[in-house]
Amino acid sequence: MQEVAEGYLNALIARNLVQVAERKSYGKLITCHIHDLVPEIIISKSREEHFFASSVEQNKILVIESGVCLFTTMVVDLENVSMDSFPDSLTSLYHLRYLSLENTKMKKLPNSLGKLKNLETLNLKGTFVCELPIEILKLQNLRHLLIYRYARKGVYLPFNAVDGIKVPTGMGSMRSLQKLAYIEAESSVVRELGNLIELRKFGVIKLRTEDGDDLCTSVEKMNHLQAFSARLMDAEELLDLHSLSYPPPTLQRLCLSGRLLKLPQWIASLDNLVSVRLRWSRLRDDPLKALQSLPNLVELFLERAYNGEELCCEAGGYPRLKDLSLLDLKELKKVRIENGAMYCLEKLRMVVKS
Repeated sequence: MQEVAEGYLNALIARNLVQVAERKSYGKLITCHIHDLVPEIIISKSREEHFFASSVEQNKILVIESGVCLFTTMVVDLENVSMDSFPDSLTSLYHLRYLSLENTKMKKLPNSLGKLKNLETLNLKGTFVCELPIEILKLQNLRHLLIYRYARKGVYLPFNAVDGIKVPTGMGSMRSLQKLAYIEAESSVVRELGNLIELRKFGVIKLRTEDGDDLCTSVEKMNHLQAFSARLMDAEELLDLHSLSYPPPTLQRLCLSGRLLKLPQWIASLDNLVSVRLRWSRLRDDPLKALQSLPNLVELFLERAYNGEELCCEAGGYPRLKDLSLLDLKELKKVRIENGAMYCLEKLRMVVKS
């Protein structure tokens, strides 16, 4: 369904019925909008078809009394609403497919969440929910589970800048999941994640060194994975991903946070990579040289990723790179870029914190 929907959206963009407002440097669509004259028509037709109902007006939640609305509602978006508890009435919406509680003050989800058996998207980004109830396992149609919060935003972030969530044992049974980010690592959970073979986006935090082999075994089974992010428990642990013999060939975005003795060789073999972010890696070997043959890499972000004095990119390296960030490489004294390398570069950031 997601691929079909993206096809429709791209067709609308091509016909200028939808306009792109913002994209990532590697092309991913962030936001789009429509012409000012169109929204009222869309809203009117959507209400006629019971496609959506307005749930927020003047920062107050409206109680939907209509039985028709109650049992046909599919889109509930409570983003940025000032609320700290889960509305009991929501669990009566049996047909609910999408529920966003993003940037609310929600701290806990009720056990009755398990009644929403048709739910496909649960957005908890920016909330204060730190643990999922075991009843989440009843939501076998869930495709997108977004559950992270930034302590603060900006170029320089602390190592533990992103908070995730604890999930119950048994998450491996939720085989419809396509997006799962970010969850806190526990050995039993990491091992069973290999059952989630439909994942497109996966993020895990608070890993320990000993989780490396289990994580690699699980990721090898995720043949559709497009975005993968992994962060250690603390900056002194070792992120060992060398046993990942068969990385997902579809992988496009990779973010690794934590100490690496050596850059895993499999990274340089992923021709579909468009974005690589290495944080606190403290590599001894030149990562700029190691990754220069990636044919489609558009964004490279290195923060405290290298302890050497010189970075080098040879002629012909990084043929599509547009965005390069070299942050807080304290030992770095020289960057050598040969003629014919990085000829598409548009943005270069080189900053060392005092």
